[in-house]
Amino acid sequence: GLGNRAELTLRMEPFEVPRGKKRLFADPRASLKISLLDEGKGGGERKVPSFFLQTVPLRIEGAGLVSARNKTSFLELQGQVTPDFTALAPLLAPVIGREVMVSGNRPAEFLLSLPLSLPLKREQMTFTVQLPLESLRFQGIGLRQLTLPVDVNRGKLRLSIDSQLDGGRAALEPSWDLGAHQTVVTLTPGTQLLKDVPLKPPLVDGLLGRLHPLFGVLAQPQGLVDLRVDSFSAPVLEKGPQQPVFTVAVALDRIKFKPTGGLREMLDLDGYDQAWLRCKEREVICEGKDGRVSCGPVHLLAGEAEFGLRGAMHPGGSLQYQVRLPVSKQLADKVQLVVHADVTVEAEIGGTR
Repeated sequence: GLGNRAELTLRMEPFEVPRGKKRLFADPRASLKISLLDEGKGGGERKVPSFFLQTVPLRIEGAGLVSARNKTSFLELQGQVTPDFTALAPLLAPVIGREVMVSGNRPAEFLLSLPLSLPLKREQMTFTVQLPLESLRFQGIGLRQLTLPVDVNRGKLRLSIDSQLDGGRAALEPSWDLGAHQTVVTLTPGTQLLKDVPLKPPLVDGLLGRLHPLFGVLAQPQGLVDLRVDSFSAPVLEKGPQQPVFTVAVALDRIKFKPTGGLREMLDLDGYDQAWLRCKEREVICEGKDGRVSCGPVHLLAGEAEFGLRGAMHPGGSLQYQVRLPVSKQLADKVQLVVHADVTVEAEIGGTR
């Protein structure tokens, strides 16, 4: 015979996903249709000729089977998933953060293995899909028309982002440890996040401006930038990812800087009117913890003269930087100093980004 076939249809009106007292997501008309076929082969295996889930943020169509492994039943599905990232945003925000903007609604092929037991054993779940995205934006980095591989395996969620960016390249592979007591997002050590990327205002005002004041606060940069992530981790709480602990290296050898604000005033006072300055160092290392970002010293070159810059940015964007500059004859004359040898003066630069 054809075996025993069962059809199940569920309509959930309305369907809600709460988080504490907040309602993360509500769907006025979610529906699930699934058919099961028991061919009488034993072993607890049943075919799933059709599976259909329709919600506002997600539509899933597929087929597969229910199988038993180590006394646990698993739903094994393959098919198509069609996301609506605008509607998914409230559900994704606690994991990826509110500053990450994703758009796209095209279907993608997926594979899923889901343990049918409660509470859900996330380390036993596997899921793979390659999502076609219209755009992905974070920290002033805007990527368009890319494919995003997503992999859930052994309690970890991994994304693989690799895309052109204004003629350069942006790449990163964030990983979320879902099995830990507290979810943590990390990046692979040595990630080349940016390569040959032109310095445009969104990037300068976003990611780079949060690292060092030479990017948009004390100077306007011009050129191409590379950025390497040596380490990165951030706990993920209900309100989203928290302040990360990180170490990054920003390449400086293809960038020139036009001093602005307090730095420009100091250089004018010292008689240095050169419009564009370069850095002596090939790269600067910046470390972040508890919202504070401190960077190694850099030295700006103006002709024969050299200006040192070091310090930190505090949470909220306030600056605590020191500038060390040589005392020029013009400055010595202004303050009526007699200079017999090389003398430097150090000054504080404050302000906010």
